[in-house]
Amino acid sequence: MNAPNTGPRDVLADDTTAAELKQFVGDLWKRRYVVLGCAALGTLLAIGYLVRQPKVYTAAAVIEYDPSPPRPLGSEVETIEDQTEAYWASQEFYETQNRVLASRTVAERTVRRLGLHRDLKFLYGERPAGNARPVSVASAAETLRGRLKIELVRNTRLVNVRIDDTDPARAARIANGVVSSYIEKTMEDRTSSTLGALDWLTSQLGSVRGELEHSETALHDFKEQNDILSVSLEDRQELVTGQLRSLTESLTEARNQRIALAARVRALREANDADPMSAHAVAIDDNEEIRALRSQYRERDASCEALSTRYGPNHPEMAACTRQLDTLRESMRTAIRGILSTAQSALREVQSVESGLSGEIASVHQAGRQLNLRETEYQRLLRERETHAKLFGVLLDRTAETNVTRFLRVAFVRVVDEAVAPGGPSKPRKTLGTAMGGAFGLAIGLLVAVLLRTLDRTLSSADDLAQLGLSVLGVVPEVAPETSGRRRRRRDGDQGRPIGLEAVRNPRSPFAECFRLIRTSLAFLGAGRTVRTVLVASAGPGDGKTTVAVNLCASLAQNQLKVLLVDTDLRRPNVHRTLGIPNGEGVSTVLIGEQPLEAVTVRIEEGGFDVLTCGPLPPNPSELIDSDAFDRLLETALARYDRVVLDSPPVGVVADAMLLAKSCDAAMLVVRPGLTPRDLLRQSLRQLRAANAPVVGAIVNAVKNDDLTYGGSAYYYGRSNYYGKDARTEPS
Repeated sequence: MNAPNTGPRDVLADDTTAAELKQFVGDLWKRRYVVLGCAALGTLLAIGYLVRQPKVYTAAAVIEYDPSPPRPLGSEVETIEDQTEAYWASQEFYETQNRVLASRTVAERTVRRLGLHRDLKFLYGERPAGNARPVSVASAAETLRGRLKIELVRNTRLVNVRIDDTDPARAARIANGVVSSYIEKTMEDRTSSTLGALDWLTSQLGSVRGELEHSETALHDFKEQNDILSVSLEDRQELVTGQLRSLTESLTEARNQRIALAARVRALREANDADPMSAHAVAIDDNEEIRALRSQYRERDASCEALSTRYGPNHPEMAACTRQLDTLRESMRTAIRGILSTAQSALREVQSVESGLSGEIASVHQAGRQLNLRETEYQRLLRERETHAKLFGVLLDRTAETNVTRFLRVAFVRVVDEAVAPGGPSKPRKTLGTAMGGAFGLAIGLLVAVLLRTLDRTLSSADDLAQLGLSVLGVVPEVAPETSGRRRRRRDGDQGRPIGLEAVRNPRSPFAECFRLIRTSLAFLGAGRTVRTVLVASAGPGDGKTTVAVNLCASLAQNQLKVLLVDTDLRRPNVHRTLGIPNGEGVSTVLIGEQPLEAVTVRIEEGGFDVLTCGPLPPNPSELIDSDAFDRLLETALARYDRVVLDSPPVGVVADAMLLAKSCDAAMLVVRPGLTPRDLLRQSLRQLRAANAPVVGAIVNAVKNDDLTYGGSAYYYGRSNYYGKDARTEPS
């Protein structure tokens, strides 16, 4: 069998899962002080609670449920409480007995036996207050039940009866008292059940005896009324059956005769209506008289034919011959009618016989049904007599057994080990309690950390960018505060030196290397054309887009390119503050035509690029950006410089960035983990794409030194000496 193929897609899925897990652990690590604080608080609270708890001692007695107690009367005589072996072996029975053992009734018996309702130390502890008073038996019983524990030992019939108390001797005494009270209650319940059953059996025995006598009398009266004593019902049923069989045969024969006679009558009627010479029926064809008349008719008819030929039809002899033929025809009709009358008489006689037989059969059927009813009633009375006799015998035997077993005092439980005073306290368990408190606090801390991570709506990883379709062009580490901004300028005492060129001042740092990677990425984004105008924007303020734009320009200039940085944020410009230069004349001055581009640009010698600051803040920034003058400004800049970088206002605040993006070859979004809201970033990206802006990716800014990974790829900053010194970054 070939080994399963693990393709690049499976490896990528595994890497993605590992990156997500690593990111999740990293987010929790950022909030480790919250987790540790909750764990410490839980531990301290647990220690404080355990110190204040009184010492509790646990005494235990062991009992055994015995399903086969001694039987002085033998195994054939069972008590009312006897159960089958399967029932005793069932878990349901053991659980029921455990509930009885922990019941309020057993607890009240124990309280009365030991006088616990008057024991103030049992009720209120070893140091009862001055106003402590005895309580009722029921109240003390509830206190006892709260300290009682019933534990069934698995796969055995043994039960541990445990009692917690502040006094070890009293704990043992109470445990033994509970067991004794339970055994007494069991014995009393069995005895009372037996006596109650005996009373019930006695009353039922008399009732069943009367019912038995009544059923016997009813059966005897029924036999006398129906003469069952001389001839049995079985013999009568055989007589009726034979008579019914004979009558049925006779009825069948009469019915066959009727059918035959009815067919004969129909044939004779048809012959009577037809010509006597052409009529045919069995009764007619077999009649001698009719055969003779037909023979005479044929002879006379032949003579008439001869006379008709000799003399003609009107001759007197011919008329006499015709009269003779009519006489013979009428004689045949008379004979046929006689035969028909005879057949009809026979049919009526057979019909009368058939009707009589049918009536007799109905009478026999009725007699059979009456006999069946008597048989049913007889069987019912017989069953009642047998049922009452059997029930009477069972009750009589059970009454005798119960009358004997009421004197037996056998319990299905026995004591295995009596409780003794424990040698040491069972509570509080300080080590376990402290550990549980710390574990609970740790769990709460982890839950709070996860909740804080869930509620954090800011950008947390490159996966958030991937979900928005943004690729990561670079990850910029955070600069240490002591090496950045005005603090460094005050330390150096150099008022004219730009304060945001960290990539120039530390060329071997990860910070500078990141911008070299971004510069390389821009070189491969053109797909055959050169990206000359780059827009650096952010979703909101404070993401560090100006610092990114300044250092990007410095990195491009290091590649022997002429670079111009244009501060197009005409509302809150920041390029001049980052570079430490004055904001005199700038973009607004060029756009209104007061100065040409080359007259207002400032050279940054340390960075090797030129800067066009914002200039005086105009009242209409959007109109100036979306104007032909701005397009001419870009054309002029591109004619003089190899690369033009625009520092844009935040996309999610104003619409200036969308107006600028349509004039650029590439647009980059600067995001800051823990600061840039995901919703604002999504909205800003949607606005740029709606304006057909060439968004090429995102730059993750100000990644902290302890974030060793971001988005699944390792970026070793302050913990690596690959660049010759520790990474130092600045807040943007």
